[in-house]
Amino acid sequence: MKRVNPNPLIINNIQEIFNYLPNFETEDIIKSLSIQTNNDYLLLYLSWMIRSIISLHKLLNNKIMIKEEEKRPLEKSNEKKKEENKEESEKEKVDATKKN
Repeated sequence: MKRVNPNPLIINNIQEIFNYLPNFETEDIIKSLSIQTNNDYLLLYLSWMIRSIISLHKLLNNKIMIKEEEKRPLEKSNEKKKEENKEESEKEKVDATKKN
């Protein structure tokens, strides 16, 4: 394998790039970054909580709606039975009056 000699211009440019990077070890920057990170995580947490609550609310509404729909056919069938019972009782009354 052939070894390549380092180019001093490239090394100087890389050193300049690293020198221009900000120093993240100062107290102010560390504090501001931690506050920003905490704010971001709080926002994420709250949005997840709100989304979960809304989803639970929709589930509950759906369950209530399904129970109401199940009751409606029962109520209709109960009304039909009552009507049939009324008709039968009326027929019995009519038959009873005819016999007399």
